[in-house]
Amino acid sequence: MPDEPRPEPRPLDPSTPIGGQAVVEGVMMRGPHRWAVAARRPDGTIATTDEGVPTWAQKPKAVPVVRGAFALVETMALGLKALKWSAAVEKGDEDGAPATDRSLALTTVVTLVVFIAVFSVVPAAAAHAVADRVHDSTLVFVLAEGVLRLGLFLGYVVAIGRSPAIRRTYEYHGAEHMVIAAFEHAEPLTVEAARRYSTRHARCGTDFLLLVVVVAIVVFSLFGQASWPVLVLTRVVGLPVVAGLAYEILRLAKRRPESRLVKAVTAPGLALQALTTKPPADDQIEVAIASLEAVIAAEAATEASEQHAA
Repeated sequence: MPDEPRPEPRPLDPSTPIGGQAVVEGVMMRGPHRWAVAARRPDGTIATTDEGVPTWAQKPKAVPVVRGAFALVETMALGLKALKWSAAVEKGDEDGAPATDRSLALTTVVTLVVFIAVFSVVPAAAAHAVADRVHDSTLVFVLAEGVLRLGLFLGYVVAIGRSPAIRRTYEYHGAEHMVIAAFEHAEPLTVEAARRYSTRHARCGTDFLLLVVVVAIVVFSLFGQASWPVLVLTRVVGLPVVAGLAYEILRLAKRRPESRLVKAVTAPGLALQALTTKPPADDQIEVAIASLEAVIAAEAATEASEQHAA
């Protein structure tokens, strides 16, 4: 996905929902219709690319819960594609063969399977073994599964954060949040403006993942200590439902951000960002700015094309 000449970014409404993700030496930004990635080349210059948001993920937008499950899959698919491209840029091979839709679909499925196995089935299996040792106590099972699931998630975040490469990714994560916050406050997209904002953001994907873990604890506790087949089936089939419920909770939270209940729900996610974001360097903020400018330009081009077609 090579660079192409871009139109000058035109002003975009600060209320436009912009999401993002840190990638290898770069940042991905997602708008309503387009998504873009910017990453540092080995020579220090910044490479950018953009594509349209997949239409299949937009079809269930009006269906509660279902749209949340689709949003999770779409986020993983776009994230993996952005990661592969940024890794190629970091190695100086951005013009290499792009990942095919089939390979990305396979990678997404494998990633989902691993996620479900590690953070859903394993805690349930371990809790089942613990409960068996205390006379099949349902209460012990529910508590053990919840503690193990939350512990695995937090332990994973802390463990990977010790890697220098992941720490740099956390710095880009912080840059992403700072630049998006500057945009949302109608600030100019400059390093100086972004520096005025926190590395933590209320609409971070980390909040969503943590909420998925918490909602899973509540939902799966309703099934009690079931047999092995039912245990595995509910954890596998139930995860999309859990993701959908977590998504709806966050949607409601966005409508009343000043509510005490909303603040209580989002506080753990903001606290977790102390682990998943780090203060970035100026050159990392520059990459985040380049990514946001690319998606703004792409959104403007899409809008102009639609107006021309009409």
